[in-house]
Amino acid sequence: MEIKPPLHVWLVMLFGLYVMELVLWSRVCEGRPVARSTNTRQRLTKGALCLLAVALYAGCCFRLFRSVSKLSEAHRLAQQSFRDDLVRLQPRADQLFVIWGGNFPYEAFQLPTQAQPAASEIQLLGLGVGNHEPFVQNRLRSFGIEDLYQSFYTREDVFLIGNDSNNRRLVQYIQEHYQTRVEVTTVFKGMTFTVSKVRKLL
Repeated sequence: MEIKPPLHVWLVMLFGLYVMELVLWSRVCEGRPVARSTNTRQRLTKGALCLLAVALYAGCCFRLFRSVSKLSEAHRLAQQSFRDDLVRLQPRADQLFVIWGGNFPYEAFQLPTQAQPAASEIQLLGLGVGNHEPFVQNRLRSFGIEDLYQSFYTREDVFLIGNDSNNRRLVQYIQEHYQTRVEVTTVFKGMTFTVSKVRKLL
């Protein structure tokens, strides 16, 4: 995928080059012996050019600063919403929350500026092609789970974090592979993720 920077980014870079050239030009001119009146006039000219360059540069950067500020505020609100959801959910260390795809805000759970995750009591497991990896298998063994898909409807301490579309696929998968009819009910709906429980139909 090729992503081209917008026009204002190119303008910022060009003005940055212009400012560097202006600084170098001013240093070269300072080494030349000139008359006092000429020197004063050159200083005024260089000062005006510098002010003009700074004003144009600030104008180009204003849009970038505003975009960064909005993005930062959005991430801050998302992080706060995620923490509020965790407080409402009150997960326990003996509960396993299986995540389907990108239906969980990983970027809020593990911030890039912090070594520790936002919560240590919630036990997470990704549902995907890596289910046979040693890390996943060790996590399943620690919960005494031999078959993850059967544990969804045979155990009360295994929950699913997903959306309606993925939940329907899971219901179909369990029915086709285990000849068992199940339903998925929402047990917690937060602002950032939804927790469901899979139950066997009688």
